[in-house]
Amino acid sequence: MKSLKHLLAAGCLLVAGQAGAQNVARCHINDVMIDKGTESLSVSFTFHPEQYRMGRNNLLRITPAVTTDGDTARLAPLTVTGKYAWYQQIRNGGDDALLFRARHGQPTEYTGTVAWQPWMDNSTFTLLLDTVSCCGGEPKSGAMRVARLDWRPRLFEPVFEYVTPSDTIVKRFNLLGRADVRFIVNKTDIDWSYANNQTELDSILRTVRAVHNNPDAEVDSIILTGYASPEGPYNNNVRLARGRTEVIKEYVRNHGDFPASVYHTASVPEDWDGLCRWLADSNLPEREEMIRFIETDNGPVATKNDRFAAAFPAQYPWLLTNVYPPLRHTDYRITYTVRRYYEVEEILRVFNTYPGNLSLNELFVLANSYGRGTKEFDEVMSTAVLLYPNDPVANLNAANASMQIGDLQRAERLLTKAGDSAEAEYARGVLLGRQKRYAEARRCFEKAARMGEQQAQNALHLLKELETRTSQPVTFIITEETVK
Repeated sequence: MKSLKHLLAAGCLLVAGQAGAQNVARCHINDVMIDKGTESLSVSFTFHPEQYRMGRNNLLRITPAVTTDGDTARLAPLTVTGKYAWYQQIRNGGDDALLFRARHGQPTEYTGTVAWQPWMDNSTFTLLLDTVSCCGGEPKSGAMRVARLDWRPRLFEPVFEYVTPSDTIVKRFNLLGRADVRFIVNKTDIDWSYANNQTELDSILRTVRAVHNNPDAEVDSIILTGYASPEGPYNNNVRLARGRTEVIKEYVRNHGDFPASVYHTASVPEDWDGLCRWLADSNLPEREEMIRFIETDNGPVATKNDRFAAAFPAQYPWLLTNVYPPLRHTDYRITYTVRRYYEVEEILRVFNTYPGNLSLNELFVLANSYGRGTKEFDEVMSTAVLLYPNDPVANLNAANASMQIGDLQRAERLLTKAGDSAEAEYARGVLLGRQKRYAEARRCFEKAARMGEQQAQNALHLLKELETRTSQPVTFIITEETVK
């Protein structure tokens, strides 16, 4: 038989997992369609027996098949014969509807179905060709690859750009807290039976002792700032704020383990900022007007509360009873330094005992020792963002780690605090790509590229490749295969 060659693609249309308008010229097949269902794969095409020219004694069997290097799933075959071979098939009972005589008949629509198997996600649609001569001779076999089939899940997998945190020479930390120690109006001494004073004071002591028990920490200062509520004479509030702070300082110093020299005090006679914060979070009527008054009143400081009470007579009594008492509180800040750690083993020991001693750089060193994409790497990155919740680099690296293990929702939250660097813009593009929001991802990568992010161009290339593969699960092969 003549050589089979020049598999030509003409007018390829690729939609919804299908392929159409394809010609396999020498096999006289066109309009090939391949469709993947939930449980089966179907193939259809138009077969033209009237176009065959072949020897009178020859028979060609064409078997559509889905193949890989190790698997084959065959569909119903077609058989086309020369004149004498045709009669022989008829005499032998070969009355199959898929038996055709060369140069006779009309174009015929072929449809075949095969059960879907997982390996077909990445396979080839092939025509298996077997030739036989009725006059003897060895059968000859060949194959013509028609189309690549690729229904594998499409994942956007660019390089993740982690940022190495700066290696701080001096590791200085601040522990911040608030103790709601309540004082009776116009009093500076502590009433242990009032409110929850004992517990609140003990909370300061626990923080102080935690730093003292930290073997690698050295305390620089302990600053206590006392606040008074706005009611009453201003000068008296000055006295109350200072006196109450001194009382708390002495209590903590007498029950703590640090010398008096590390303790410092400050005071705020009227906590208007605290009142504004409370109003902003409330549903109290006139809250916006009250906040505006507090922020813009330019009258004498000593009589500000009187003007406030006069301006809001309906709300002031309730505020005085329910909101003013918590404004009498004490904030504290403990500043301390911690020595640096250099070896991974030592960093790991501190991570398991005093993780707050570690800088972002040390945490990054530990995480990298596990390898990116591992559960342990993500755990360290998650701890870093807990210790440094507002640090852009901590949030960016934790977001990348979350994406690598597939937690896109957490990554999206973290990226809101990752800053506006080129690396952060790139990471947002990666997230959008993983979410299959390709148009938005492209804009992020283009912006990151303009900002100097080197991986952005590679990501844009991968994105284009992915979009092409997504729209063309069936790709017809233009080749030149000869079957003898």
